[in-house]
Amino acid sequence: MIDVEERAGKKAMEMEDVPGRDAGQSLIKSIGGALERIMEKVKARFLALTQGREQGRDTSPSMGA
Repeated sequence: MIDVEERAGKKAMEMEDVPGRDAGQSLIKSIGGALERIMEKVKARFLALTQGREQGRDTSPSMGA
């Protein structure tokens, strides 16, 4: 599952740079607020995963989960 989240996070970051129909807006902003919120959550999860790996933290699920 982590691999899927990483790939989705990378795509979310790439999509931020895709121009939308209106000048000055990205594709995500043109599509709508709901998609933008989803992409931000995916990107935040991706960044948390990669930062955790760099810091050497244990990102595995806790035993109580």
